[in-house]
Amino acid sequence: MSNAVVQSFAAYELDLQDAASVDLEIRRFVTGQTSGGSVLEALYGDIADEPIPDALLKIARG
Repeated sequence: MSNAVVQSFAAYELDLQDAASVDLEIRRFVTGQTSGGSVLEALYGDIADEPIPDALLKIARG
């Protein structure tokens, strides 16, 4: 097996592990075992650290 194939397979395997981890966290959130913070982090990453726009906060607060 060539080195490129091995590297490609290793990257694919990592993606499957990440997907399995996210799946597990979603299941825990849906069943009420967690608050869902790790799910949001997995799905949105760094964008979750962005501030909420004032206009959106005003709408949310009524």
